[in-house]
This record gives sequence, structure tokens and C-alpha cells, in this order.
Amino acid sequence: MTVRRKERHRLQYIGWLRAAVLGANDGIVSTSSLVLGVAASGATHGSILIAGIAGLVAGAMSMAVSGTKLIPFVSGASLVFLACLGGLAARIGSANVATGIMRITFWSALAMGVTAAIGVLIGTAA
Repeated sequence: MTVRRKERHRLQYIGWLRAAVLGANDGIVSTSSLVLGVAASGATHGSILIAGIAGLVAGAMSMAVSGTKLIPFVSGASLVFLACLGGLAARIGSANVATGIMRITFWSALAMGVTAAIGVLIGTAA
């Protein structure tokens, strides 16, 4: 005799798991690219630390409102803020400011695009 069990899935919790995994990935990529860009410019340890903390704060603010309808605005504001931080970090490190801005903006936009593409791919983003 076969015993049948009713399987219970918890699909209603998949949204927070997706947000946690992709948000952590985005946070790691954008913060580490910011820190590496500042470090490559030959900046002091204090400047690298300040840039890293500022990047973490920007990412945290972005994630704090990610559940709302403000996602396009927050994504754009995050890119602008990260570009400003990249330019500031390059200036502090005596590197080319335009290169710092382009580098940070490119890698941040790439990380956001990959995150959005994965969301569309698995059917959890519009």
C-alpha cells in the first residue's frame, strides 16, 4: 500500500530569498569594484575605507526602498551617486576623474542589468 503525502511548498517566501541573493551579489560587486577602483588609484587606506563605507551606505539605501514602486528612480539615483563617489575617489587618489566615473558607472550598471536579467529569466521581475 502506497502512502500519499501532501507536499507543502513555500513559494510565497521566494521573493525575499531572491532579493537577498541578488542583492548580496549586487552589493558585493558594486562595493568591491568601488574599493578596487579607489585602491588602484593609489589612494591612502583612509580614502579606500571611506569610499567602501560610502558604497555600502548607498547600497543599503537602495535596498531599503527596493520593495517599493520607486525601483527605476532608485536605480538611477544609485548610479548617479556611485558615479559621484567614483569621481571623488579618483580625485582623492590623484587619478583621472573621468576614468573613475566611467569605470564605476559601467560596472554598477552591469551589475544592475545582470540582476534584472536574472529576475526576468526566472520570472520574478517584470
